[in-house]
Amino acid sequence: MNEDDMMSSSHISIKIMMEEVMESMGLKALAERFKDNEIKAACKDMFPMDNPKNTHFSVHYFTSMRLDIVTEEMREYLKETY
Repeated sequence: MNEDDMMSSSHISIKIMMEEVMESMGLKALAERFKDNEIKAACKDMFPMDNPKNTHFSVHYFTSMRLDIVTEEMREYLKETY
């Protein structure tokens, strides 16, 4: 997930999907699922740590949806990078 590849409709679709999953599972359970190695591998493009620009975009995107908890690993990556 990065700013260059995301279209407005993609932003909205992912936002709706994440809100529905969060409502169904709860925020804490959702965050735990994203720590699972299989889920992490399947969703690696949603939580990029390939370059700081993409990571920063993803952190901002999920934080704007009040999903800060799923960005913890990316935030650590950014701290180590800068």
